[in-house]
Amino acid sequence: MLLSIRFAFYSKHLPLLDFLLFVDETSRLLSKL
Repeated sequence: MLLSIRFAFYSKHLPLLDFLLFVDETSRLLSKL
């Protein structure tokens, strides 16, 4: 339920979601170094 609410919110803010995913992936890669 919470996931669907979050998806509905992010579907209106896709550029922000893409940016957050990019930051998350980048921090994940940097933590492996």
